[in-house]
Amino acid sequence: MALGTPQKVILGVISVPVILLVLVVIFWDPNLVKGTVEEKVEDVKGHGITFGNIEHSLLSPGKIAIHDVNIQGEITNATIAKVMVDLDVSQAINRRIILDRIELQDADFKIDMKKFNAFIEAEKNAEPEVDVEADIEAEIPLETLLLQAIRLKNFNFEDTSALQQFDVQGLDISIYDVLVVDNYEVVALSAEAPISAKIAIGNIEAMQMPLGQFATNLEITEKVTDIKSLKLDTGSSLVQLSGTLANLQDIADIRIDLAPSRIDFEEFKPLLNDLPIQPSGVLELSGDFLTSGDLSDPASLTKALTGSVELGLEQGKLLGIDVNQIVTSFKDSKETSLQDVGGFLISGPIGLIASNVFDLGGSASGLEGETLIPQLKIKGAMEQGNIVLKDTALATDKYRLAFDGAINPSEGTFKDFTFAVLDKAGCADLKQTLNGEMSQPTSAIAESLLDTAISPLTGLISSVKKTVSKCKPFYQGDVAHPSQG
Repeated sequence: MALGTPQKVILGVISVPVILLVLVVIFWDPNLVKGTVEEKVEDVKGHGITFGNIEHSLLSPGKIAIHDVNIQGEITNATIAKVMVDLDVSQAINRRIILDRIELQDADFKIDMKKFNAFIEAEKNAEPEVDVEADIEAEIPLETLLLQAIRLKNFNFEDTSALQQFDVQGLDISIYDVLVVDNYEVVALSAEAPISAKIAIGNIEAMQMPLGQFATNLEITEKVTDIKSLKLDTGSSLVQLSGTLANLQDIADIRIDLAPSRIDFEEFKPLLNDLPIQPSGVLELSGDFLTSGDLSDPASLTKALTGSVELGLEQGKLLGIDVNQIVTSFKDSKETSLQDVGGFLISGPIGLIASNVFDLGGSASGLEGETLIPQLKIKGAMEQGNIVLKDTALATDKYRLAFDGAINPSEGTFKDFTFAVLDKAGCADLKQTLNGEMSQPTSAIAESLLDTAISPLTGLISSVKKTVSKCKPFYQGDVAHPSQG
């Protein structure tokens, strides 16, 4: 297993207290190992380390306490109030190091991510990768190295650069039964020696967004991370999931089970500022997702995506589009051109589902303003990259719109995708099916409109409108018809 430059920097700075503890166990004189630890820190450009009082006892169980660890450097400045270790001294004479507990308390890390990123970029390909297993075996010739419990309590991490990428407060991590060396061989993270970890964070802020509390329970091997549970709770938003991440360095296999969750768009507003259509309100969501592919090629993951998803939004709003204006203008027109039809269907309601906005001339005015969304329900199945919608509808304060069929985001195509404006009975006042490329809406619409595409609009509507008593409902789901419609 090879160690890249980013991992080396992180390990070089953060793992110093652990290196010190292992060397203290071996040599049992803190004064003898301070110089060795300082040499380790010199591997990371521009960093130094100092220690306060070091207490230790040979009485079984052995104990070490290191106070006031300080790391100073161009990239990272950190303080760790106390590092403690308990170990089974009786085993050390047989080259068996069993650490009952390693605990780091009250740490504060200030990291300049702008300098860190620049350092990583400069160091790329500057030196050969280090073989971690060979390095460990060379420095620690042990029959056994077992870390029964590693705890990080009340850690804070902050990006102090202008990027301000993160601010993590109150991080607690517990890792159990880490078998690093067995019978003089490195076995850490092998299938036979998985690591169990619990992570809890009191408060996270990322990209200047407060993300609240975080907790997860993991089992980790070199190739598979089993997410037993993961929870992010901001108060208004709640994300709960489990799953597995396998072979992330090769062809990844990813499974995610999303338990009933909710997203308050207001809390994630910085991520939405560049979108042409910005939602507000609280989105309810759940589903399951399975995919495989190369992480460096997101399209491959999308193409292999299977699973299901359910979304719901009540008392929401869409900023940047007036769906009512689009529908009203279209229905009140005396006649229409093929481009106008494309503009309405693609730039308007279809665009909300496909997350694409097309510049199609006459419809551009509908991409301004806002739309109240009292209710939205989406039920979709993922089938090899296709998102197949069933029982999907949204209601504005004036109209009810329903969708059925498939879109393929990776290919940018519609597949028997039908859009309908509904009446009170759930029948289609106006219905249109699309097939073809999203980037060429004229072609997609022409395939289904045929000779009616250039007919007067009144003829188009009359070809699909039925009387309430005779119509076949297009939608009979949970989204209610607006009282004004």
